[in-house]
Amino acid sequence: MKRIGAAILAVALSIGFAACGKPANSGNQGNGGGLSSVEIWGAPGTAKILRDVHGIYDDVKTGAAVKVTAARGEYEGSHVILTAKADVSYDAASSQLKAADGTTFDASNVELFVEKYVRVAANFENNGMPVGDYPDALVPMNAIKNAGENEIAKGNNQGIYVRFNVPADQKPGTYTGSIALTVGKDKTNVPVTLNVVDALVSQENHMRSVFLNQWSLYKG
Repeated sequence: MKRIGAAILAVALSIGFAACGKPANSGNQGNGGGLSSVEIWGAPGTAKILRDVHGIYDDVKTGAAVKVTAARGEYEGSHVILTAKADVSYDAASSQLKAADGTTFDASNVELFVEKYVRVAANFENNGMPVGDYPDALVPMNAIKNAGENEIAKGNNQGIYVRFNVPADQKPGTYTGSIALTVGKDKTNVPVTLNVVDALVSQENHMRSVFLNQWSLYKG
């Protein structure tokens, strides 16, 4: 019995050491098809692009590019949407942006978030909005990769939210660059244009917050 117990312990320890020796999860690399497996398109940051609903976005759908206008000291966002024709993995990273005069917009001020979804099975007052999987949480791209969740199932939309943090001292101008997008084993660049206007959003908050919780206030 002692020999059997020792053998079991040895096997358990070897499994434990093997697990400790594994490299950190860097996401799903090159799984599934390539660029032919997805449609890449854009949408304004205010649009709600459902994961499982299609054919209703003609009024907000743009080409495979990100175009944003923002003031100095402002946060502004946009969507890159991947519509999968097959199960596929993906990755994205932002580049530095540059103006014609050589002024740069640092890549650290272009943040990428993966949109996570929540199921909405009914809508109040049947207001014409579809039921389905609505974008809700925004999770940093690196966190999604570390969790191995950078995959899209066939037939689904996957939103990548691009957030620009424009420094208050950023020089006004038009900055261009790209988002490096990897789909399966294929790579492409999604063009990015950021127009920084000569206006400053106050960095101080002079308004009080108010939280209304009476149902009678719903319609004013």
